[in-house]
Amino acid sequence: MGEDGLSYTDLITSGLTHEEAVRVMLGSRGPSAPSSSGGRSGDERGALGEFGAGAALGGTQALTSLGEGLGIAGQFILPEQLEGPATRLRESSQELERKAEEYFDPQGGAGTAGRFTGRILGEVAATVGTLGAGRAVAPASALNAFRTWANGSRIKSGLAAASAELPLSVPRALSYAEETGRPFSRELAIEIAGSGIGGALFPAGIDKAARSGSRFGLINVATGKRSKLEASTTDLLGRYERSRFLWVDEFVPIMAAARRMGGRQKEMLLNGKLAQMEGSSRKAMQYAQTNIGNLLKLSGKAERELAEASAIRHDFELRLQARDELSVLQQDIKTASGANVEKLSKQIQEKEEFIELGKLGISPEEITRLNKDVMNDPELVSQTDQLRNYFKGLQAERLNQEMPGITQKQLDDMVAKRAFYSPFVEDYSTAIPDGGPVIAGRTNRFKPTEGAQNISTSKVGDGTIYQSPLERAVAETFTTFADIGKYNVGKTFSNTLEETGGELLDGSGKTIIKRVSKEEWEKLSPTKRWRHELHEAEGDVTSVFGPAPGRMSRYYEIGDDDLFHAMTQEGSEASGIAMRLAKAAADFKRKSITILPDFSLAAIIRDWPIYAVQRASQRGASAVAESALGAGAGAAVGAGLSEEDDRLSGALAGAGLGAGFGMMARPGVEIAGGLTSIVRGSRLAKKNSIETQNFINNASTTAEGLYQALGPEIGITDGRRWLEFVAQGGQTSGQTYGTATAHELISRMSKEEKLSIIGLFGKSAKGVYRTLEFIGQAAENAPRVAMYQQLRKAGVEVPEAVFAAQDVTLPFARRGALKSVKNISEVTPFFNASLKGFDKTLRLFRGDPDKNRAPAVAQSLAALATAIMAPTVALWKINKDNPEYWDRPLWEKNLFWLVPKPDGGFQRLPKPFELGYAFASLPERAMDEAAKSGEISSAAQVGTKMNNEFLKSIVDISKGSATGTIPIPAAIQPFIEIATNKDLFRWKAIEPEYLKTRPASQRYTTRTSILSRGIADVANSNPISGALQLSPLRVEAILNSLGGTTARRAMQLVDAVGAETGRSTPSSAKTTEERISQVIGSARFGTQNYDVGEIEYQAYNILKRSSDITAHYNRMRTTGTSRFLVNEFKDQHKDEIRVSASLKSAYSEMRSLRQQRNEVLNNESLSDEVRRRRLDRIQDRGRRLGSRVFNRINQIVD
Repeated sequence: MGEDGLSYTDLITSGLTHEEAVRVMLGSRGPSAPSSSGGRSGDERGALGEFGAGAALGGTQALTSLGEGLGIAGQFILPEQLEGPATRLRESSQELERKAEEYFDPQGGAGTAGRFTGRILGEVAATVGTLGAGRAVAPASALNAFRTWANGSRIKSGLAAASAELPLSVPRALSYAEETGRPFSRELAIEIAGSGIGGALFPAGIDKAARSGSRFGLINVATGKRSKLEASTTDLLGRYERSRFLWVDEFVPIMAAARRMGGRQKEMLLNGKLAQMEGSSRKAMQYAQTNIGNLLKLSGKAERELAEASAIRHDFELRLQARDELSVLQQDIKTASGANVEKLSKQIQEKEEFIELGKLGISPEEITRLNKDVMNDPELVSQTDQLRNYFKGLQAERLNQEMPGITQKQLDDMVAKRAFYSPFVEDYSTAIPDGGPVIAGRTNRFKPTEGAQNISTSKVGDGTIYQSPLERAVAETFTTFADIGKYNVGKTFSNTLEETGGELLDGSGKTIIKRVSKEEWEKLSPTKRWRHELHEAEGDVTSVFGPAPGRMSRYYEIGDDDLFHAMTQEGSEASGIAMRLAKAAADFKRKSITILPDFSLAAIIRDWPIYAVQRASQRGASAVAESALGAGAGAAVGAGLSEEDDRLSGALAGAGLGAGFGMMARPGVEIAGGLTSIVRGSRLAKKNSIETQNFINNASTTAEGLYQALGPEIGITDGRRWLEFVAQGGQTSGQTYGTATAHELISRMSKEEKLSIIGLFGKSAKGVYRTLEFIGQAAENAPRVAMYQQLRKAGVEVPEAVFAAQDVTLPFARRGALKSVKNISEVTPFFNASLKGFDKTLRLFRGDPDKNRAPAVAQSLAALATAIMAPTVALWKINKDNPEYWDRPLWEKNLFWLVPKPDGGFQRLPKPFELGYAFASLPERAMDEAAKSGEISSAAQVGTKMNNEFLKSIVDISKGSATGTIPIPAAIQPFIEIATNKDLFRWKAIEPEYLKTRPASQRYTTRTSILSRGIADVANSNPISGALQLSPLRVEAILNSLGGTTARRAMQLVDAVGAETGRSTPSSAKTTEERISQVIGSARFGTQNYDVGEIEYQAYNILKRSSDITAHYNRMRTTGTSRFLVNEFKDQHKDEIRVSASLKSAYSEMRSLRQQRNEVLNNESLSDEVRRRRLDRIQDRGRRLGSRVFNRINQIVD
């Protein structure tokens, strides 16, 4: 039946064609109507946009049908007195779905396909996300039968999951069929398909609940065939943990195994060791800069002389050693006989040849002369001695960690033989190791490389070109500390397993990992073997498996595929020139966005509330007391500053701000202390370029005052805490900087930076860049070192403190196990960061997996409500009576807290991503809607049902969150955007529809940068590039896509210079102060004077949409569309048609205002002051006109 109860026969009889009748039966709106999402038609959105709109609507419908189904089930199951909440859940879900249909309104075949796809994926997500809510009402005996039957088959698992979900799928399908008029069988088929796909794609072993017979236990969908990452082979990982393993953190199985072996404490210890391993590269860099920083600064002739002197001394001492060995051999051959004579004769010949030519292939006389020249130069002697001791020190570091591959005897021999140890390594491009050696597929991830190299005195020089000893020193430093980090992870895991008896089984008795003998180990499949080597000093240790000759090892059988993947290492990721170029493009874009100081400041502001929430859970009662004290003080101040009849409201606002301040104050001081420690520590290390050091010295004046006032209170005595943090592996490569290669590090330390510009921090362009890099590094690590400091002060062990510090923001060093995720993360600038953000949000609410999670959820909610929501609500109460607040754009209010300034305008404080949206922006929009409806007294313009900002905010926030997770490599994103005419960051068309009739060179607006216009003109006039006919808008989109914020600032700089010289540019309407603020980035933290206010903007959009819908309605009436469909369309859009008819003159006036605004912006004869004055007058008229439009709309609609 159709939506009006009409059958197919009734519709045909009424004069509809077959296609029209089918559309009505399927709930269609008739011939493609103008979209209700801002008035965009299907042609304007394009097929890709329609598919996206359909997918969004389909996903929303899947979730709303879940709410409707739960409501229906509640009405049947719950007692009569509890039916009210179930009914309200059903009704609110239906209302949300109706609004979503109006907003998205997908058109055409692409929209239908997207809607179906979104619905199926939404049903899968609902099934997985609710952990099988339908199973809650299914009999436990039936669930157990399903588990037994499904064991070993994905197909059966899907069927079992679909069957178990039927108690909820049926009412959901009934509800949706009732609402849309579509066949119940069709809706039930979609519900069952979603449940079945969810069960098949996201299988899980029997968890604790299932083993105990709980009716909430998951269906057992154990797999039959084992493959790499296809499915779990034991119950080590649950569904949530396995998703984290695949997408976010490939070490999850190691932590899960540690938790089973030794509880939360062992898990945190192992997590800490992993964190230290990930910080080994920065630890190595600090070690090199601290011990041979003076040598790394050498360049040109000085560097070559050091390299040559090291080689000469090494060669000379090796020949001395060879002479000593030759004397022994000559004595031995006198008493030798038989085969030994021949063997010793060969060795004697090798020693004689080596003495003659050495490693360098020059005569003994020449090497003696050269060595004498070196030893007569005190500076070269000192430098080469320092380098020799450095190499020996690296071997001592290995020995101190009791690593295999180096013994005390080897180290003693190295010193006793007075060998000048400076490794001779053939020249090749040195890359810093990332995860250790890879040989033939998989290897032990935590097996270090060999330690000391044998000092050979037999190989004769052959003219080989050897690597610079400085580069070799840096390379060996990174290798050494990477090995130490890896070995400590393997050692900790092995020791933890040994403490629990050497075996770990899952709930069904399957082996997760167990200790075996060497003989058993050698018989295992390579996909089940793992070995941990012990230090030679432990070689005499015996076990139940008997003593092992030579180097001692522990042998293990791994029965869980996920754990095997985590403990071993696959071959190198995708490589080749294409991948290198894609990585370079992603790195360039990432740096162009994160290198600017305003990004660093915004990052600290965003991290502050999240840091405070995590510290609140650690500090407990003291955090609660400080928050309560702040609330009390704030209430008193708020009441005191308010009028007598408004003191209660003032007290409430003050209490909210005070509670947030109370919780945030001490964490803020701690972060400031962490920043101070970084600045002071870097000053102590003296490891930066001259320009960066100048900046640090100047910044230290301010930091010194902060340290003197607050340092003793928060326990930071000096900058050595930062150095300790780095030395313990706390600093990792993050968003604002990357790991340097050996050559890059040496280049960074060089004084010879000759690109001179007028910089703020020094004379060198590269020095300015290093300074900006240091600022980003300090901002990113300030919360981390603060957390490390506080935990160490509280007695937490170093590894746990290091992990907690890295995790306080986002642990960027971790990657998911899927190779596709790793590769995408390399070539998509913020893909990994987006995944980490979602993961961090989820983990805040999960708490200890071995304990009841309810307290963790309640604690996190309370902390978030206090640190984010309470101040947000209080700030909104302050702003609600300010007319200027209501004219700010919606996107600005969603991304920033707006703090009013005394002289007008607002300071913008960036909100945290994800959690800031949920606990700040959406509550604000909900209060906005209440104020616009008149429920709350405010200065808000009375709103209308035709403009739902709450729903728009959900859509905008979802788009913004999804942008970073779209796996589009930075190198090809500009080409995709140009091909689809879609800005994938702003989700808007690059070239508006109304400009497409113009020639390419004229497709720009008053807001298009003059740099883009100039580049387009040059490109289009060139015989080769002219064939592309690039418009200025497309050039601007390419620059923004490739260069991010830095490119945008460059365009703004050109615009500002042009405006200052009297040229008409996008900056012409701004004052000089505003132009400077925009270029240097401080505009990020203050509101700008936009040409079009929010009230005018929203009113214009409603009128335009209403006009488009009315025009479409008139076309339907005059083109022979059946009366039934015309009336149906009229009924669906009666509000828009009435608004258009009543407000034609207002719409015309608004269009005229836009034309006047463009004329003012394009008039180059106007001075800045006159232009601004005229624009302000137009904006004021637009605001007043928009207010009248809203009032009239409400009269029409109501």
